[in-house]
Amino acid sequence: MSTLYHVCDKIEQRIIWIDCEMTGLNVEKQTLCEIAVIVTDSELNTIATGPDIVIHQPKEVLDKMEDWPRKTFLENGLMDKIISSKYSMTEAENEVVEFLKLHALPGKSPIAGNSIYMDRLFIKKYMPKLDEFAHYRCIDVSTIKGLVQRWYPDFKHPRKACTHRAFDDIMESIAELKNYRESIFVKSNTPSF
Repeated sequence: MSTLYHVCDKIEQRIIWIDCEMTGLNVEKQTLCEIAVIVTDSELNTIATGPDIVIHQPKEVLDKMEDWPRKTFLENGLMDKIISSKYSMTEAENEVVEFLKLHALPGKSPIAGNSIYMDRLFIKKYMPKLDEFAHYRCIDVSTIKGLVQRWYPDFKHPRKACTHRAFDDIMESIAELKNYRESIFVKSNTPSF
């Protein structure tokens, strides 16, 4: 096996971890205001830590924010960063895609995170180049958590800091999936058929 093939084989298994903060959950009325990215290998080891970008939003957009993000972003300091940010949506998207071109193959790596389908809806609408770069499949840690809660009700889930900042949320999502992998998805000695 050639080295190039081996490298390509590994890069095809990489996972694009993304978390976004939004002004609300209605993709038709709200927008993105923060995005962070980490690329891991299939074993959940960090390959590269990507951009963590706060996207500027004008006053008229912020005035239409839903109550929960408004309160949260005032408390965690994100609101001030949104107001003072110099990044446009397009600049943020371009920086993320350029980063991913260095660490993943177009159309091969799934996007992962907690409730990642919601982030994906906003990415599809506001960052179509990023949406196109990623594989159409998603790895949703929240889905796994929901199954574990139902099938293993005594399982102790890891505590989260809940800062509601994109980079912190990604790190917690990766740690959470590692925990499920080590505790729930254990190899069996029983052969499968």
